[in-house]
Amino acid sequence: MSTYTSSQLEAIKPTDKIQELTIEKMRHGQGCLVMRTMPDGIKNFFYRYYIEKVRRFASIGTFDPKGQRSWREIRGDRLTLAAAKEGAKWIADLVTQFGDVDNYEAHERQKKEEEQRQATIIARQGSFGQLLDVYVEQLERLGKSSSRNVNNVIELHVRTPFSYLLKAKANKIEPADIQLILARLVQLGKTRQVNKLRSYMHAAFAYGGKHDNDPRKIASDSVTFSLTSNPASLVPRIAEFERVGDRVLSESELRLFWNALSGVTPVAASFLRFNLALGGQRMEQLLRANWSDFDFAREILTLRDGKGRPGLGIRDHLIPLTDWSLQHLEPMRELNQDAPYPFATVTKFGRGKILMDPTTPSKVVARVSNRLVLEHGLEPFRAGDLRRTCETMLASLGIPKELRGQLLSHGRSTGVQAKHYDRYAYLPEKKQALDIWADHLKQILFTHVSRADASLNHCQPDIRRVNRAS
Repeated sequence: MSTYTSSQLEAIKPTDKIQELTIEKMRHGQGCLVMRTMPDGIKNFFYRYYIEKVRRFASIGTFDPKGQRSWREIRGDRLTLAAAKEGAKWIADLVTQFGDVDNYEAHERQKKEEEQRQATIIARQGSFGQLLDVYVEQLERLGKSSSRNVNNVIELHVRTPFSYLLKAKANKIEPADIQLILARLVQLGKTRQVNKLRSYMHAAFAYGGKHDNDPRKIASDSVTFSLTSNPASLVPRIAEFERVGDRVLSESELRLFWNALSGVTPVAASFLRFNLALGGQRMEQLLRANWSDFDFAREILTLRDGKGRPGLGIRDHLIPLTDWSLQHLEPMRELNQDAPYPFATVTKFGRGKILMDPTTPSKVVARVSNRLVLEHGLEPFRAGDLRRTCETMLASLGIPKELRGQLLSHGRSTGVQAKHYDRYAYLPEKKQALDIWADHLKQILFTHVSRADASLNHCQPDIRRVNRAS
């Protein structure tokens, strides 16, 4: 119970010694409110308590009859007596809960530091738009030929129609948002794009999770995404929209296609014929090759292959240049010897030469296909079907699967051996396979004799050599 009033405390005169008065005792064992009158006349409130029989003091505030009338949980305020009593009770509760005022203050410091840390994390958290951007940038850094197409699809079907979603934090995007984006494509009838876009967004979120855990990102104080799940993974692929390629051109169809290339631009025709002569390489990789990638002395072409190698960088893919393939490159050696790329075209302003647009070969194949559909009743085909046709025919010629994988830069063996130790380029075996392929193509294109009618022994000697070498 209090034994002093505010007026009595105000009336206390300072002396040359510190005066300490017990103002109010708390419950038993909880300490009490005291006031110290300093020689300079300042009067301070304290909460006095004991820990293991050691007396402790916790500052409450300075006595001021005109100060704060109620306790604001701010130690050091100018307080009325009533406010000081409230403060003493508040500190008594802290001591009961935390065992000591110091423990409480340490707890509060940790709490504030954690709040600041969380605020920093939230401030650095990237948006959905930033997540898509860093994913595309990563594809570009890895030299992925798909980066341009991925960016175009995202621009057309996410950034433009769903600009409001781009501002949302990436970790706030839900499966319903992904579903909404894909539903728009379904409504537009662009069914082939639905699963593609889903896979792009799934890959972007997967990359975002790894991006956060990369110590280089933390060290550089770059944006983070704080992802706990991949919302695209909960949106199922639509099986009926999958278009698994199975179109393979027959020998007569391949001959019609080859001959129809005489009606397209010389650069596009040379490119497509040269690619067929090389067994059907990936067009985007072959198109990027410049003259410095051709070693005509050793008759080797070096392509850069980063496909299917997340985090492993770009690999050199070496292809032997056969006499047959060089025949179809010769027009470009004459036409574009002054350009950096074999398959370069004149700019629309006629100011020098630039690399043929990456989409041009596919468009040319589509136009030729449409023409052959009308003139000969062929089933439509695409650029990707040419590569499939080449591999199917190579298989029919007895070229082993592993060697086809080496020749076309896919289907390689995996595991420690392939990743770390197998650095053999298989150049002799590839050369033999491409020679067999050249003989077969010449037979298709110039003798008009189908392989089914040809002698089964026509290619057997070469096939045995390839099998032994591989």
